[in-house]
Amino acid sequence: GSAMMFGHNPGFHLFANMLLQEDWIVGLYLLEVLDLVNFLMVGVMFLALYGALKHVRPAAMVVALAFCLMGVTLILATDQTLSLLALSRQHAAATSPEQRALLDAAGEALLAMDNPSVLGTGTGSSTGLFLVLLAGIVASAVMLRCDGVFSKATGIIGLIANGVNILVFPLLILIPSYYYLPTPISAPFRVAWLVMVGIGLWKLGRRRGGSKGGLGIGTASSSGHDTYSGLGDDHSP
Repeated sequence: GSAMMFGHNPGFHLFANMLLQEDWIVGLYLLEVLDLVNFLMVGVMFLALYGALKHVRPAAMVVALAFCLMGVTLILATDQTLSLLALSRQHAAATSPEQRALLDAAGEALLAMDNPSVLGTGTGSSTGLFLVLLAGIVASAVMLRCDGVFSKATGIIGLIANGVNILVFPLLILIPSYYYLPTPISAPFRVAWLVMVGIGLWKLGRRRGGSKGGLGIGTASSSGHDTYSGLGDDHSP
């Protein structure tokens, strides 16, 4: 998280100064605004993954999609960015030390409930992240059963990326001083997984769009793997 860049837990006074008085770009970075955009895009990605993989393991993909959408909703609903932004504006406009002290206390109370820069300070955001990572594990496991859309390498990389990252939560409980390690370790695998998933979805879209007068339809083979075939006019009776 961005807190690691500063080596401590950013307080409201730092947020208020960064957001409006010194560098609003750094302030928004501290509030993890880019993460909100990322989670919105992940939600869209899982909607596409559900359409691509529902023929392989329908129940599993329903669970993965539900976990992802619940997680993204929790993260967005409990985010403190707008509240902190409003308080920081009031802080900048305050004319007395007493007013600033009251606003500092209100800001610290918000950050105590959910600090966007520090994992584990908010039940909603932490639960949301856990659900999104769990959704990634389920979807990656389904990819291992899929032929023709996603390679097995995509499923394996996804299991590593999401499986390592989710270790944050047991470490947060058992060994708090090392809870931050899984995130940087899993980061390159997560980037690779997102790129591979994007390429797979793009290829699937081209395959379906390129079919003559038909759509790409997923059918489950007897072996339990998924195959896709374009049904065009040349296949019609």
